[in-house]
Amino acid sequence: MFLSLALPGAARASDADFKACRNSEPAIAIPGCTSAIESGTESGEVLIDLHSLRGLAYFHAGDYAKAIPDLTEALRVKSDKAIAAAQLSIRGAAYYYTGDTTRAIADYTASIALLPDGGPYNPRGLAYLKMKNYRAAIADYDTALKSAPDSAQALYGRGLANLAVGDTAAADRDMSRAITIEANVADAFIREGLEAKP
Repeated sequence: MFLSLALPGAARASDADFKACRNSEPAIAIPGCTSAIESGTESGEVLIDLHSLRGLAYFHAGDYAKAIPDLTEALRVKSDKAIAAAQLSIRGAAYYYTGDTTRAIADYTASIALLPDGGPYNPRGLAYLKMKNYRAAIADYDTALKSAPDSAQALYGRGLANLAVGDTAAADRDMSRAITIEANVADAFIREGLEAKP
């Protein structure tokens, strides 16, 4: 249930806008959230929630550059650790997909600081791999694999990092196991410009 923090007598954003904003389809959620935000009648936690939901919708629509300002606005207010960690992780991914790996790593690191056990080690490992910080990538993939030992993404990423530092035996082991778990796991890394080179 949404609570309006607007002044008495002010016209609230419509219930239809709020309902649309919570829709899982970005094409419906984005206009609904935008209309509710632009009504100028919402403030406080309600407005923060609207920005968070629109940021998430932009992210799912693949419009990462538009997701970042909304997620930044949502992070402006202190919230539950788990929610803030998730928002940081999503904004980190948005930064990554816009090519800003430095900010992506910063957000992933902040997310991990809030929730170390459920932190985004796998995506941060990928960002480190992209930046050629292979030792940091290996450390993150090691941590990711402690909680998900059959993660093909983590195994393959660690394999690429091990290959880059010259540990071909470990690289072969990890990449072979990853391919056994998920036959086309290499495709995601190739799309990122990361492929196994002898």
